[in-house]
Amino acid sequence: MKPQKQRTIEATGGKFFTIKYKNKLGDESTYVVRTGVRKGLKGGTNFCPSGAITLYSVSKDGDRTNCGFRSLYLDNIVWMSGKVLEKAYFSAIGFTPATVRA
Repeated sequence: MKPQKQRTIEATGGKFFTIKYKNKLGDESTYVVRTGVRKGLKGGTNFCPSGAITLYSVSKDGDRTNCGFRSLYLDNIVWMSGKVLEKAYFSAIGFTPATVRA
């Protein structure tokens, strides 16, 4: 079974959301990311280690020039935020009440 964070991220459907991530040195960075980006890929394989997920980052710590694909370890994600995550969280756990906002 996939971890809760991974199921929530996959359920976003390619919409933008924010992640705060702690790297190996202990520094925290804030990324604006999305899933499902295919443009710019030239083939080959996706070397994503076990326990990580590949996301496309459009901004790192507010710097929009630092964009590209990132493999982020799920255990090092401190928090996630965004309008799409509330709906994605409920669909990832299989709960879709009428009160969940679109």
